[in-house]
Amino acid sequence: MVAELIVSIVLGFFPIAVDTIKESSVIWQKHIEKVKRRAINLVDETEQNKCTIPKEYIYEAEESFIIPALHACVPYLDEEMIRKTFAKLLASAYDSRKIPDLHPGFIQMVTELAPNDVR
Repeated sequence: MVAELIVSIVLGFFPIAVDTIKESSVIWQKHIEKVKRRAINLVDETEQNKCTIPKEYIYEAEESFIIPALHACVPYLDEEMIRKTFAKLLASAYDSRKIPDLHPGFIQMVTELAPNDVR
């Protein structure tokens, strides 16, 4: 579900007329599949991080944090280290122990990092 949301966000950046033309293109289809695979990687990495949270601390994440984070991470799905950082950030939104320290500004901070900075 999240992977489809990310793909729809990516597709939402382009005018509908351009989408219609490009959807018939083999190259465009390959690009969409690549984005889907990377979005699935993000979801898998987020789920792995969520699995480390004890069940008593699992919290229903706020959409006001999750949706902007998903929007912001789309251009960085290629960058493994940044994608993993977004996965950790998204998983933190589900940890009630981290909610008081979780600030929406962290989303923008991650987008400003180079992969070497993340390491």
